[in-house]
Parts: sequence; structure tokens; C-alpha cells
Amino acid sequence: MLRFIISLWASKLCLFLFKHTGRERDDRPGILALRLCPDFLDRVKKPQLVVAVTGTNGKTTISNLVSNILNLEGKKVAYNTWGANYKAGQARCLLDAVSIFNRPTKDAAVVEVDELLSYKTLPWIQPNYVIVTNICRDSIRRNAHQDLIFSRINEGVSKLPNATLILNADDPNSSFLGENNNKRFFAIADQHADVFETNVSDFPVCPKCGTIPVFNYRHYRAIGNFYCPHCGLKSKTGDFIGTKLDFDKREMFVKEKDGEFKYPLVSDTIFNAFNIMAIITLFRTIGYSPEVIAEHIKHIKLPENRVACEDLGKIKMYTFSAKGQNVSAASTVFEYLAKEPSKKELILLLDEHYGDDPNIETITWLYETDFEYLKNENIKKIIVAGQRYLDYKLRLRLAGIPVEKTVCVFDEQTIPDYVSTDGIESIYVLHDVTTVLRAKKIKDKIKEKITNQ
Repeated sequence: MLRFIISLWASKLCLFLFKHTGRERDDRPGILALRLCPDFLDRVKKPQLVVAVTGTNGKTTISNLVSNILNLEGKKVAYNTWGANYKAGQARCLLDAVSIFNRPTKDAAVVEVDELLSYKTLPWIQPNYVIVTNICRDSIRRNAHQDLIFSRINEGVSKLPNATLILNADDPNSSFLGENNNKRFFAIADQHADVFETNVSDFPVCPKCGTIPVFNYRHYRAIGNFYCPHCGLKSKTGDFIGTKLDFDKREMFVKEKDGEFKYPLVSDTIFNAFNIMAIITLFRTIGYSPEVIAEHIKHIKLPENRVACEDLGKIKMYTFSAKGQNVSAASTVFEYLAKEPSKKELILLLDEHYGDDPNIETITWLYETDFEYLKNENIKKIIVAGQRYLDYKLRLRLAGIPVEKTVCVFDEQTIPDYVSTDGIESIYVLHDVTTVLRAKKIKDKIKEKITNQ
């Protein structure tokens, strides 16, 4: 106990100093807390409401939106907005939610949880609600396979007897989590979308009997409604079902046991519609009315480190997170860009960098990712830069993208030199989650070039 008190006081002082020196977005107070007391996460008191968010893709987006709605409700919320989802980030979050006497000072905490480590951290955090966004292909070196991630999350939630799981019924992987947990499911009905065929094999066989599953419909990749023709295993039924999605009007209707209600959408992408479905399911389960939730959604927006848009007159410039090494996330973004009708140029900054380490994981993910989607007449040019530019150059050739539509260079600082604006309506800068600042610098240089023309 003494060790914990020393840890709490020392890390609280560290957090105070960091906040008052402009370094609030830093996990080092959490690192200090864990070094002084390895079981800090278990011992620190939790607010009355704790929401954990885990899964492969969408964690930071959903966590930000949940936190924003709680703030709009007048709640005091502890949350690391920059997506710090390892133990240090979680300790930093919960450290901010207690006094030096280990008494809760916030009404709620929103804790993003790395899916690979969820089996350890979820039992320590003991959340009231766990949102699992999805389970799909990710980094080969880290996450290896979706079955591994399923087993890790499943082990974690099995130790949360009082938690309610918020699960995606249209994800055939994560929807079968938590056999003994309380669960609420969200889904989106068949939108009769023109879904592309994919290289990404997120759900190749039935987990019960090994038979190839059949999809009644898909929204993208393996997200959709399936059944097994051999053993009868099928998709879960949604408690909350998005029935009619209108991306032009940015609205959708959601059917539940109490009726059908209209909610706003925060973007024109189907994957963000699923993020909104998760949020609706969470807050309806907590007890908020559809009207209150809908009003709050009107006033929230996606985190700028995931998507941002700037209107430059005749051209709109976007920065868009596409997650290098993550075949499912990148392919989903590529499919969206292929279907988005504007005449556009793409800039790919997907090499992973950590600090001063120039090494990146592996190039095998390039050959699983659906670069073929980018062979679209509305995509006028693709500019790739970084240490792996020659690997991208080869992959784009194998995808059948004409040589004259690609520029592949080592020095990313030269990217603005290759950007052209004739006949272009939009420019998309696609970046990895570790290259947000680099992408912003390049976007600013392109903006300067365009405004000076």
C-alpha cells in the first residue's frame, strides 16, 4: 500500500508539471506510476462510469466520440485524446481521474485498450462497458492473426462478470466474444452496396466446423451478414440496426425494440457509420434517450488525427488515416477512395516510423492490401514517398496502375513538387497513425503551393 501511495503522489506531481509546461499529451506520468507500483492500474480507484474501447480498427475514433458526448452531458471525463492505449497511457488516464488521496475526481473515464494486451489490462481496469469495434487482419509481426486477437480479448472479458459488451453483429469475428457476458449488438441492414472483391481474408472459414461461410450481404471486406451452410452458425441479431443510411444527407434510421429513430452521421463512410452505431448502442444501453443522443451527435466530429478536410477553393484537401501494416484498414480506405466520385490525387505516407528508428516491419502487407482498388479513372495520380518507395512502385505496377499515373520518390519533402491541380477536385494525404505530424507538414506545403498559384 505504501508503494502505491508513493507512486500516486509522485506521478500526480509529474502530471501536474507536465500539464503546466504544455506537455499534457505525454504518457510519462503513467510510466512513472507503473515503475513505482507495477499493479497501479489495479489499485487506482475508478470513476463511477468506465468505458473501455478495444478492437482492431476504430478505437481512437470511438473513444474520442464517446468522450465528447459525455462532455456535452456535463460530465467530467478522463481520456487520453491522442489514443494512448498501452498500460502507461491507461495509467495516465486513470491518474487524471483521482485525487492524491485516491478518490475519484471525474464522473467517467474512457480508456482505449490495445487489443493484443487486453487480456491483461481489461481485468485491471474493470470497466462497466466494453466496446469491441471489430477484429480483423493487422500487423503480421505484432498481431499475427485475428484468431489470436479474439483469444486475447475473450480472455480479458471473461474476467469482467459485471461488464456489458457492445459488439458488432456484422463482424463475424468479434461478435462471438464473451459467451458468459452481458452483450448488446449493433448492425447495419443490407444497403445493397457495390462491394468490391478483396484480397483480405478476415473470415475465411466457419470457426465452428471449418466450412467456407456464405454471406447474405457484405458492407465491406468480411463485415456483413453470414451463415454456415454446414453447421448453421450465423450472424448475431442486432439489438440496434441501422436500416436506412443516407450519406448525402448525413443521416440514418436505427431500429430497436422501442421503435425507429433518426440519427446524424459524422461522415460519408460506412465504417464511420458503424462507429456511430457503436456509440448509439452504448448510450441507449446506459439509458439515454434517442433524442438526446441524436442531438449530441450533431455537435461531435471525427478526431483530426484520423480525418481532416480543408477547403482551398476549387480543391479540397484531406488528411486521412489509412494505417500502414494494417491490410484491413488500408483496403477499406482504398475502397472508399475508389468509390468517392471526385477527380483526385493521392499521396501515400504509410511507412511506419517510431521515434528515430528508421526500421519498419515488413513489406508482405503490401501484397495482401487491395491496391487494385486504386486503378480507378477518378484517381488521376498516386504519389508515394519514403524508404519503401520502390516496394510501393512495384506493388502499384502489379496492381495494374499505369506508370504515368504514379510518382515514387525517396524524399517525401519533394512531394509538393509533383502535385498538380489541373482538373483536380480533391487531394488526399493518406498517413499511418505514426506519421500524423509528417503528413500535416506536407499538407501545409501543398496548401502553400496551391494558394500561391
